[in-house]
Amino acid sequence: MFGNRTGHRPPPQGRLESFASILSSLTTIVTSLLVAASFMYVFGISPSSLFWGKSETPSKSDPPNAFAEPDEGKGLTPTDPKGKELLAATTAGTEKQAFAFARAKQRQAAGACDDALQALDECIAEINRFETLSKGLLQDGDGKKIAGDSSLLKRFRLIQERERPARAKAERYQQPLAEMAEPVKASLQNPRDASIPKAELFAEAERLRQELMGTRDAWRKDRILLESLLAEARRGNGSPSEKTLEETIRLTADAETRAFTEAMEKEANAAKAEMEAKLIKAKAEGIRAIEQANIDKHLAEKRAEAERIRTQAFLKEAKEKAEGEAARAKAEKERLRTKALDPRVKQMLAPLLAKTAFQPMRYDNGKIGNDFIGGGLERISFTRLKSVGALEASNEGLAALAEVGCYINRQPHWIFSTRPADWSAETRTFLQDVQNLVRELGPTLVAERMLEP
Repeated sequence: MFGNRTGHRPPPQGRLESFASILSSLTTIVTSLLVAASFMYVFGISPSSLFWGKSETPSKSDPPNAFAEPDEGKGLTPTDPKGKELLAATTAGTEKQAFAFARAKQRQAAGACDDALQALDECIAEINRFETLSKGLLQDGDGKKIAGDSSLLKRFRLIQERERPARAKAERYQQPLAEMAEPVKASLQNPRDASIPKAELFAEAERLRQELMGTRDAWRKDRILLESLLAEARRGNGSPSEKTLEETIRLTADAETRAFTEAMEKEANAAKAEMEAKLIKAKAEGIRAIEQANIDKHLAEKRAEAERIRTQAFLKEAKEKAEGEAARAKAEKERLRTKALDPRVKQMLAPLLAKTAFQPMRYDNGKIGNDFIGGGLERISFTRLKSVGALEASNEGLAALAEVGCYINRQPHWIFSTRPADWSAETRTFLQDVQNLVRELGPTLVAERMLEP
């Protein structure tokens, strides 16, 4: 259904190998260019003489240049012994400079990876120190001293329950850092390797180092607080608890929970008893209206408290709902992106997704054409498709879409008539499917730079 289509797609592996070959030859190409430039300089060869065959030797009528630098290679040719010697020295110097630069970059990259790995080691070591100290205190005699002092116990619980970066996240960086460092160090160990590490490697190594140092500092800060707490406990004269710190923390938490529950029940019972007593007294003394107002006020306060609790529950539910909607929106976005990148979809939309300088437009007479626009637009504009009616669910919309996709100067293009009367049922169904896809995937195709906005 498309014109000028071979159906050939180069295998991804072949493209990667070609790209790697180009990168590996970069240093050789640069060195060759420098050698060629040195050769031209040494033997007095000008670029213009290579292309036009003209000599730049000044004529007898030209005035002498008093400021010209002496030309030590004047009169030499590549076959002269001195010329060969000068050319060999220049070539060797240029290659040494390029090789030295590459080796320096390799050492810098290896150093950056080592710094990040060192930050990882320090981070894990700091986490181990904190966990060793805190776990030991939960069971040993020093922990019993902390358990015997209510102030120290409260501070220990605050430190213990504080949120810190997870150990697992830091440990996950071990393999990526090792994989980054391995090829760099392999190049550095090979005395003939002149490859230059990518700038992205330096940036990623530094980013990981900074993140790991932040994690290390967070654990170190709490470890120092624990050590300070331990030193204070050792200096104190208080009696240690008979129970371990771990058991004391558990019992304290249980007691706090029970006390809170009992207080809430006591308050509820007291409020209920008070309300009943006031109601009886109001009925007995004939001042029910006044007491009832007080009771209503008290009930209003209780209702307000209940409403506050319900509001909090509603906000929590709304938050969870918003998070769920965000997750669904993210999933839908990913679904649309996956669908847009599906080879079958790209095949159906090929004339609309191909690079082109021809944009659809509607002329004054109402007809639709494809004009050469140029400028910064490299693909068909999604807005222009809508403006010419190509996405309208009608015969006219399908005809407009056909005018765009069948334009002969668009490669590839659809090969069928743009007149609805000439279409087969299959062609009409195809155009309807394409129109539905563009309407559904339009914003996604723009986001993926497969259509212009």
